[in-house]
Amino acid sequence: DIDRWQRSEYPQKSLTLTLCLKRSRLLCIITFKYLHKIEFAVDSSVFIYLVYSEMWTIWIQKMYFKLKWLFYQIYTVLHVFQKTYRRDLATITKLYQCLPVYKRQCERKPIYESFRKIVKDHPQKAAFLFEDECWTFSAVKELSNKIATYFEGEGYKKGDAIALLLGNCPDYICIWLGLSQIGVPVALINTNLLHDSLIHSIKIANCKGVIFGSNSAHANADLVKKRLNVKCYQYNRKSEATPIAENCIDLKNKIDTICPSGSLKGRHNILVTDPVLYVYTSGTTGLPKTVPVSHQKIGVYCYGRAIILSNLRNAIVYVPLPLYHGAGGVISVGFALFWGVTVVLRTKFSASNYWKDCIKYNCNAAQYIGEMCRYILHNCHEKIIQHPVKTMFGNGLKPEVWQAFQQRYNVPQMYEFYGSTEGNIILLNFDNKIGSIGFIPPYLQKYSPFQLVKYCEVTAEPIRDKNGFCIRSDVHEPGLAVGLIAKGGKRRSSSLRVGYLDPYETDKKILHGVFESGDQYFNSGDVLSYDELGYYYFVDRLGDTFRSVRKVISINRRVLQVEG
Repeated sequence: DIDRWQRSEYPQKSLTLTLCLKRSRLLCIITFKYLHKIEFAVDSSVFIYLVYSEMWTIWIQKMYFKLKWLFYQIYTVLHVFQKTYRRDLATITKLYQCLPVYKRQCERKPIYESFRKIVKDHPQKAAFLFEDECWTFSAVKELSNKIATYFEGEGYKKGDAIALLLGNCPDYICIWLGLSQIGVPVALINTNLLHDSLIHSIKIANCKGVIFGSNSAHANADLVKKRLNVKCYQYNRKSEATPIAENCIDLKNKIDTICPSGSLKGRHNILVTDPVLYVYTSGTTGLPKTVPVSHQKIGVYCYGRAIILSNLRNAIVYVPLPLYHGAGGVISVGFALFWGVTVVLRTKFSASNYWKDCIKYNCNAAQYIGEMCRYILHNCHEKIIQHPVKTMFGNGLKPEVWQAFQQRYNVPQMYEFYGSTEGNIILLNFDNKIGSIGFIPPYLQKYSPFQLVKYCEVTAEPIRDKNGFCIRSDVHEPGLAVGLIAKGGKRRSSSLRVGYLDPYETDKKILHGVFESGDQYFNSGDVLSYDELGYYYFVDRLGDTFRSVRKVISINRRVLQVEG
């Protein structure tokens, strides 16, 4: 048959298929002519089909387009993979090394049970360093047990909430850790809030009690008591001698009389999906909203410890962030409670003392957020600083600050991550790509649980095609980040529960029918972009606010105040 073909005894050649694979470049050439006869001949490089029927013409045409699409996909993957294979293989290796940590996170235990295991293994290891104090894991356990016993005796039960207005200190963590043992979620209130903003934050969390620090009790307790009629407690640390405010219960005096080894009276049936904390959003789309954070979600956040701190022995992490903030109060504190990492706390961030503290406590890891690195650059005038920090992690670092900061202070590894307390999208950049918040290989982007879609800049809503579905954004095109909630009748893991305590506010953030009928995605409200190698970059946050001196200011609210 090959001879007859070469002698052109078949005058109407129908199909010639040639494949050429060289240096990861794939070329596919397919030629169609008239198809009326069929014969089959095989050579080392050529497949020849002659078709008797016109039905075969249609079938082969379909196969042609399928093969063309397949070869294009293979070419795209190989073209990108030759540039990113080192990064992608390193990622796979890193994730494989973290499997034991992931399995532990999937044990589905409440946070206080994981903490008890840490205490059993390392009772005298430093859990928190604060000023000149050293809190061991056993000391943290004792105080948290006292808190749990006292509030159980006060009649608080699973589902009741307590607000906490206390400055940064180890006692802060012990209070919410103790209350988690009896199923009482703690609302982490911004200590800078006053008057209506404070009342609003306590009210939307349905708090039945408020714990004040010595600094905030005299200013706010009377107002809260009159307007909300809830129990008020004042917690004075050992070093504080502030008089107890009117209408407040002396919490420190009450718990000092409790035996730390005593057991709880009742069984509280705590589930890993139960909320531990209520963390507040920054209010970029209105007033701050309450976000419940479960035991399981804290475990997911702390999974990043396996990557961020994997290269450090006896990690000591410097955390100058406020503990009412999710980044400092949940992620870094979780490193200590889940994994036994030593965490250094500071009352308030100080740019001029940042490196001094790292040297004093011999920290080999440190956390940042937002404009913090810019302030350090501008306020620390020493040209050469010999510090022990090998790793820094956080979010909101601008590219121009990143490069200058890393070069000046010689920090080997910067981990920039992206995520939100109420959302279900988590990205982590762990290969020092300046400006990037993480990456997803381009050949896997279509299958990722989060996508970027085109949006209207006026309404901030996704743009939909003629079929009513959203349109994926292109390379380098800013797109609205949306995270998968449910698809094909199946929901994603409960550990990535999205939304707010108020179901109505949550419903407003859920998009339906995004890429197919019946699917659901969470609208993050963030605009991101990505490049041809799969690196993602933060572009903007949609909302009616702007930032001024680390404060979020709502334009709409200011306008209404003026008009009113």
